[in-house]
Amino acid sequence: MKKIISKIKFKSLFLIFGLMSISMPIALAKFPDGAEDIKAGKEVYTRHCWPCHGVEGAGDGPAAGILEPRPRNFVSALFKLRTTSTGNLPIDEDMFKTITNGMPGSAMPSFATLLSETERKQVIAYIKTFSEYFTDSSLDPYKATVNIGTAPQSSPDRIQKGRAAYEKAECFKCHGENGRGNGESAKELTDQEGYRILPRNLTKAWKYRGGTEVSDIYTRFTTGMDGTPMPSFVDNLNDEERWDLSLYVKSIIQERNLSGSMLKAKLVEGELPLDPNDPQWDQAEPLLVSLAGQIIWKPRWLIPSVDTMVIKALFNENDIAFNLKYDDRFKDVEHDEGSLVPPTDTAYPILASEDPEFDPHYMIMANDFILRDSVALQFPLKPVEGTEKPHFMWGYSGDPVYLLKYNADWQENTEKKSSVDELLGKGHKKPLASQPEENQTGIGNGIWDDGQWSVVIKRALLTEDKNDTQFEKGKFIPVSFQAWDGSNSEEGSRMALSTWNYLVLEAGTPAGVYIYTGIFIAIAYILEWFFTWRARKKKKANSFLNFNFSDKSY
Repeated sequence: MKKIISKIKFKSLFLIFGLMSISMPIALAKFPDGAEDIKAGKEVYTRHCWPCHGVEGAGDGPAAGILEPRPRNFVSALFKLRTTSTGNLPIDEDMFKTITNGMPGSAMPSFATLLSETERKQVIAYIKTFSEYFTDSSLDPYKATVNIGTAPQSSPDRIQKGRAAYEKAECFKCHGENGRGNGESAKELTDQEGYRILPRNLTKAWKYRGGTEVSDIYTRFTTGMDGTPMPSFVDNLNDEERWDLSLYVKSIIQERNLSGSMLKAKLVEGELPLDPNDPQWDQAEPLLVSLAGQIIWKPRWLIPSVDTMVIKALFNENDIAFNLKYDDRFKDVEHDEGSLVPPTDTAYPILASEDPEFDPHYMIMANDFILRDSVALQFPLKPVEGTEKPHFMWGYSGDPVYLLKYNADWQENTEKKSSVDELLGKGHKKPLASQPEENQTGIGNGIWDDGQWSVVIKRALLTEDKNDTQFEKGKFIPVSFQAWDGSNSEEGSRMALSTWNYLVLEAGTPAGVYIYTGIFIAIAYILEWFFTWRARKKKKANSFLNFNFSDKSY
């Protein structure tokens, strides 16, 4: 018995020490950075990093000009994601975490599977050779680490206090009243090198570079993001207020839960609504789709503004209508195609491309560009058989596509009879061609509010125009979506687009079906009653005939 008790005590003691070792903070220490580590790290950097970050680490690699945000400049040693106080270098573990996890919403991928743990530590040793700040003993980041602590439990009261902290710190000036990155200062922000930088859309989980946990958000508010306009709030908000603010921001984050690839149009009675906020739209099942930059044909576009869209569809016996909703920081309702001609003024920065027309940063930094917001639905012109479909980028010359495109500036223009342009696409080498005016029957209505467009596009189900897609019930019709953000210098092939999805108009059930069904049920009930009554009557008659009157037991 004593041996058993001793074993139990030993195991309990072992468990206690084990739990203590888990809860005890791990001492932070620099990674190895000897000559061999630096040499090995240089090989890793040469294989994976220099095309973006540059040979000398100055963030000026050949791909830098077509990326937003631009790659980190290791020479300046200003790092966004740190656990050190504002203005300090990151510790090695901070850099290791960034390389391991990547930076969602940017071109920086996760290297967790591409590089071993040793290789990730070695490349950090080499990256630190680019800046003299890492060799300055007076700038030891390990003496400037902040104590993050444990995130408090969320509650309605703390979220409400966090909203008050949001107002107190004037976060709305950059991030907007509801966190969509559309504040009054959003257009004017630049990074430490003078390039435009947009405030984060706080509602999009997939855009958070440093993580979406409450402690991650608290860290950003505490340390700031060096090299950007995002400051530390240590001097503006106390510790409790920063936690409350973090809980509030966490409460408005939305995940990108894609809902398949089927857009189901709901059959309704009466007139279809042109108001995007009409309650009738609540009847329709939403489809959430992901959009990406058009990188198939020149001029390619790697930095699109619109990355998700929610679509609904309704139809009646005559018409079909689509409701498209997506985030767009700024309302652009003017359009000047002449502004697309790149000016010769050398004040405009020409970055990675000899041809400024194809340089995204050139486009978005030249404030002379006046371009509209637009959104479009695209359909095959010909009926589709099997899996064959036109190319989702404006089809082919022999397999064209039909587009319904809403132009925000047309809605503002009283000379336009509609805000919708019906177009024909015959491949990327030819510009989209508008239908003749007499064949333009589509109508639309768009509302921009608080960094979000809601657009309705409506058209007849069936037309006599051979260049129109016909919408027939019960058929699977391929559909894709395209969007242009004027403030992001998007026009033509510089756009966000989706691949093919499918539209299906529910067949519905004619009223006659219910009437005839009711009649058949009634007839069946009558027949069943009749045969049951007849069987009972026959059984009763047989019982009487077979009665034995001589039976004395009665």
